[in-house]
Amino acid sequence: MATETYILLADQTLGSAPSNLSITGIDQNYQDLVVVVTYKGGNNDAYFKMNSGTTYYYNEITGAVSVSAANSSASRISLKPSSTRVTCAVLNIMNYSDSAKFKTVLAQIGNTSSANYENILGAYTNNSNTAVTSVQLENINDWASGATIRIYGIAEA
Repeated sequence: MATETYILLADQTLGSAPSNLSITGIDQNYQDLVVVVTYKGGNNDAYFKMNSGTTYYYNEITGAVSVSAANSSASRISLKPSSTRVTCAVLNIMNYSDSAKFKTVLAQIGNTSSANYENILGAYTNNSNTAVTSVQLENINDWASGATIRIYGIAEA
């Protein structure tokens, strides 16, 4: 008999957006996490991060009319909201509960903030092997009501 692979761990819909949102106490009984954020924002850049005090080393490939790549570091992952269109970000966090490994995040972000529809694919690695027990969305005070964040635990195959 088949079993569920994606288990919903958290589901939050915002009526009005706070400046920051933190979801804590993430169940540690899964191998990976998938975080799905759907939002329509304003002019502020919004950010995602795990735990606190983490630095991410990353490569991003962005594509609209042209393709560019970046290789850098940052304290959080930019979600690049749009004021006029709904944006969706899917963040896959590998080995989130394993305290012996750094965490890798593979992100797909549909950035519609420019005249072109732009997709961002990113690979991020943090410099901590601490288990992920919380996720934060920062600078979201101008998101429209109805934004959602869902966190799924992925059962080990």
